[in-house]
Amino acid sequence: MLYFADWVSPAMTVLMPAFVLACGLLLPTYLKQVKQGELDKLDACYVGIAQTRSYLAASQAADRFSLWHYVIPVAFTTFQVAILSYLTHYGARFAMQSRDFILGGADVATNVDYQNYALMTLCTVSFAFLGAFIWMIQNLITRIMARNINPATFYAMSINIVLATTVAAVLHHIYHGGIDTGLGLTNAADAPAIMIALGFLTGMAPDVALDKIRTGLKFSRSQQSPDHLPVTVLQGISSFTEFRMKEMGLESVQNLAQANPVELFMMNPASIQACLDWVGQAQLRLLLADKVSATVPLGIRTSLDFWFTDAAVLAPAIGWNADQITAARQRLMNNPAFAAAKELNDLLLSEAGAEMTPISPNPAPSPA
Repeated sequence: MLYFADWVSPAMTVLMPAFVLACGLLLPTYLKQVKQGELDKLDACYVGIAQTRSYLAASQAADRFSLWHYVIPVAFTTFQVAILSYLTHYGARFAMQSRDFILGGADVATNVDYQNYALMTLCTVSFAFLGAFIWMIQNLITRIMARNINPATFYAMSINIVLATTVAAVLHHIYHGGIDTGLGLTNAADAPAIMIALGFLTGMAPDVALDKIRTGLKFSRSQQSPDHLPVTVLQGISSFTEFRMKEMGLESVQNLAQANPVELFMMNPASIQACLDWVGQAQLRLLLADKVSATVPLGIRTSLDFWFTDAAVLAPAIGWNADQITAARQRLMNNPAFAAAKELNDLLLSEAGAEMTPISPNPAPSPA
């Protein structure tokens, strides 16, 4: 007689890859229609927006992928999840006869109990996969709300799973290799719960775990270095928004400064105004570098704010003279991304019945 618990392993082994396959084949077509509907709403709300450069580029991007573009990435991710799901639910039943460095680490050449050590490595990797799978579900739900699933989504999730399981295995070998006793921590062999927690948390955020390793080994460049600013330094951008932007090739502030606000709008649940604000923030940060914080008290957050602010207001705050400010504005106007953002901003303001008023050192008094 089979009990309910006997069905858990086979059911989960089948359901986990089936979930990925269903999402990959059913959601893209639906979300493509939703994104086109969002463009139609923009066209209906803002007369003339369909003629802007940003809208035309985004409209072409909306028709970029067909269902056939999803076949290979979805099949690859489904196969990957199927293999790891099987190892997770049935790996404890394996007899580890042949030795290898992936499961045994450096201890494969010693006289340790290889069977138990390899099973503990597989256990750590399995919980890393579970953490990565939960993160995948959370990410897919967020993407459904954000109307954004493309072929790169499944490649990115596959890479995330590979990274999570690999980093979890490496951390297990490092911890068991003597760093635990060297740091005065509990020995991994006596506290497997530590490795389970470590594996699961690594699965939920493998990039964070890898950054910690890099920082500890002192061989990676700082993510805050001038040549690589993460988009999360900007206001209003969360870690999930950052992940979606990475799939669009927007891995840094430098990339975001050249982005199309309408395409960002199609890929995020944020408003068109918020997407325009993100691009403007990125452009201003590149323009002013470390001086950008000096403009915050003036209420200047974006490149458009900088453009419409009088030089007499800017000069004392950022320490530039009038010629330097004029040259900076000229650089902005020579940037096609800024010109397109300004065109879109002007249209949004005109539709709202407003206009961008220059900020002067001596504003006119309000009428009585």
